[in-house]
Amino acid sequence: MHMSKRRLFVMLVIIGTIVLTITTAGCIGSFTAYPDEVMVHKNVISVDSRYVDGNIITGLLFSPNNYKSSYFEAIDNYLPFTNPVLEIGAGFGPVTAYVNDKIKVIPHHLAVEKDTNLVNLLSKTKMMNNMGTQILNAVVSYSLPDNVVYYNLSKQTIEATGVSTPKENTHVALEVYTISELIEKYDFLKESKNISLLIDDDDVAASLFNKETRLAESVETIILNIQDSSMDKTLIRNASSLGFNLQNYPISDNEGYTVLAFKRTTKVPIVASTSDSETKSEQLTANK
Repeated sequence: MHMSKRRLFVMLVIIGTIVLTITTAGCIGSFTAYPDEVMVHKNVISVDSRYVDGNIITGLLFSPNNYKSSYFEAIDNYLPFTNPVLEIGAGFGPVTAYVNDKIKVIPHHLAVEKDTNLVNLLSKTKMMNNMGTQILNAVVSYSLPDNVVYYNLSKQTIEATGVSTPKENTHVALEVYTISELIEKYDFLKESKNISLLIDDDDVAASLFNKETRLAESVETIILNIQDSSMDKTLIRNASSLGFNLQNYPISDNEGYTVLAFKRTTKVPIVASTSDSETKSEQLTANK
């Protein structure tokens, strides 16, 4: 019995659809299996889709040098490579690896990151690229009341010691620093008057010029990578009052980040700290 042409056509369509579905499913399965390494500006960067957004990993695979492009451009144009570098908000390390490639004295680079999961990736990146960077898993903050907090590995959040009950497998104790305290802690920063400061953390950037009134005594260059562009004018004004001039025209990149690059002016203003002001006030009162 011969099969009709119509029936044969229908069967071929069905078979083709099944084969196509199976093949496509296999391709999708392979595509969504993210790699554990990517290349960014010729450096091997360790990634993990549990801690790094899958869209970021995919973007790094297809267009690695477009990641935080304005930040990298500002580093090329405004970072003095002879100066020691203090980097706040290192993340999983693409910028950190790039900076360590550029600077003259590779151990004179401190990268601070609060997310312990990302610090583990950053440590792998350091090893794979023979970096001299010193890595510190800590929190930089001007609002936390405690000197030590807990990082919740499963929730990827910072928890105050008085609120959280730490568990050995899920909580890591982290010290809390200000930028001044970090400079005091590391000799290569403490002994320099020309530190380059890189900040990729909106909370730290927002507090920087209000809380660190003596920045100009030790810092020469500041590059901020911020997501909240509404802070631009305030940051520029506050930086100027401390003796730092804006070097670039801030433009948001494709990822929504805005970079502000500052350089210390020749004349450094003397800004009295709160304690100095109180002392002077007390002296004036006593003289009266």
